[in-house]
Amino acid sequence: MKITLAKALNLKNRLVGQISKLQSQITGNNRVKEGREFKFDAKALLEKYLNITNNLISLKASLAIQNIDIYDKIYSIAEFKSMISFFQNQIITIDVEERTIHGGYAKEDKIEEILYKVAITEQDRLTKITELEQKIAQFQDEISYYNNTTFIEVDDNIEKI
Repeated sequence: MKITLAKALNLKNRLVGQISKLQSQITGNNRVKEGREFKFDAKALLEKYLNITNNLISLKASLAIQNIDIYDKIYSIAEFKSMISFFQNQIITIDVEERTIHGGYAKEDKIEEILYKVAITEQDRLTKITELEQKIAQFQDEISYYNNTTFIEVDDNIEKI
């Protein structure tokens, strides 16, 4: 059956959630004390786990092939987010800093101002962040449109899992 990439991505996330749940059930129910009953059939859960994992692998591979046309946008968004983090957290634009000089025994501490020159101003930093956020929004809109208008072939039984 054919579904949109958007639906395929949602399906992928559901499969990942099911796999995680099955892993917990299998590991939590693989052994019981002698004389007690198993809450779940771990062997049956394992079969279901393997089946869903194989479907997930197939779906991810199909998505990867179909997304080749938008990889540049996907990777750009990731790098733009990294750049925004850099501009928000690493670039120091403060041009005046105060520091305390400890006077030592029986002397008063004094505060001294240190003046700095900055190459990248606060306005430069904020402008760059805004530009990057606008590019991210544009690429996300383009990716969303692509995901909602591009179709992918998936196994008819994948949603019944």
